[in-house]
Amino acid sequence: MGGGVKNAIFRNIAMLNVGSKNTANLGNIQLDGITEEGSAIILTLNYLDETSDLKFQKAVNSANFEEIEFSEITIDNVNKGNSGPSILMEGYDKSQTNYPKTYLKNILVKNLNLTNVSPIQITQLLNSSFVNVQINNFNGNSAWKINDAQKLKFENVPTLKRNNWA
Repeated sequence: MGGGVKNAIFRNIAMLNVGSKNTANLGNIQLDGITEEGSAIILTLNYLDETSDLKFQKAVNSANFEEIEFSEITIDNVNKGNSGPSILMEGYDKSQTNYPKTYLKNILVKNLNLTNVSPIQITQLLNSSFVNVQINNFNGNSAWKINDAQKLKFENVPTLKRNNWA
């Protein structure tokens, strides 16, 4: 099995209560988050092949995500404590099968406004940029959890300065 995404743009999106167990009201409509530990934006290679008993042929190379842009996005999870990471980006660390370590590459996140969220979680990310990322009312001491990432650029990301990463 293989897959991934290359050369994609996600823009002009507003999300309320996505990836959470929270409840919000929009006019006369009640919106219930039904996901436990979900994320509004997910790019992950770190998953198990639950269909291995179906004997799908293994891909020669692992899946990958590269050349992806997220822009003009607003996320409000209503309650900062009832969701997974607001953004989850994780490459492949070669712990599950024998693929080599694989980094997500060339991801651009710009003009992002996050409110009432759990921290952004990033691992195995390479050559990527975060521009104009505002995070308000986040869960925990840090709005960012970044590990095993290289050549990241940050511009106008106030919460990152407080975390002293980069």
